[in-house]
Amino acid sequence: MMAPDSPSATPPPIHRIKISDIARNPTLQVRGSVDKGTVTLYAKAMQNGAEFPPVELAFVNGMLILVDGWHRVSAREQSGNTDVVATVTPMTLPDARWRAAEANLKHGLPLKNARAYRRVFQAFMKARKWRDAHGRPLSLRAIRDHVGSHLSHNTVSNWMRKDHPSIYRSHYRKGHDEEPPPMGGYHGSHHDPEEEMANEVLSMLDSAASMARGIQNPELLGQLAERAMAVAEKIRNAQAWSDAAALPMESDDPCDF
Repeated sequence: MMAPDSPSATPPPIHRIKISDIARNPTLQVRGSVDKGTVTLYAKAMQNGAEFPPVELAFVNGMLILVDGWHRVSAREQSGNTDVVATVTPMTLPDARWRAAEANLKHGLPLKNARAYRRVFQAFMKARKWRDAHGRPLSLRAIRDHVGSHLSHNTVSNWMRKDHPSIYRSHYRKGHDEEPPPMGGYHGSHHDPEEEMANEVLSMLDSAASMARGIQNPELLGQLAERAMAVAEKIRNAQAWSDAAALPMESDDPCDF
């Protein structure tokens, strides 16, 4: 599949999607959280008729994952809307992670700290973008240009050494920071994407249960329990998303962007 931003790639289809059908996986949000002030600003602009580009969704194993447009989706909800116009592009889970990180680098609010850029670096590595089209590892300087051009060479080298020691030992010891090093060595581990996603869902469910301990109001706890039961039923009967689930486009929806 061609990269979505390739000049010769066919533009991804645009749909009107129910927000409830969109997975907002916090592990794909490299900046850690949405900015409430920006959400409110966008929501007011939307209410005044401002047009925003479609958000970007990755279609991964039957689910729609938000990769670009966290603030726009939140602003739609704050404005009282239950749907959003979006592009839908088939991707692997690692590619979706990298696309989400890349989108945060290219536009939107600037990343604020080194931890955010390190998450970009990790997404880059997990998507195997550290190898070129011929399978040759990129230089550390080339990797830096992809994940944050203002970062120092030593910063990227240290991240590689600490986060991916086997790759570092095979390819990025001293002397391998200018020209692409030879092929061979580490080829990456392969995970079952369904198992990986299931583990992330379980982690979020456990986190939700832990957060509920901070609520003492019986009425609120009852509401949470009812919603949890409804969510459990949705999980039990979960089916892959299809075009048939998209809502009809409206006359003022964007046809391209």
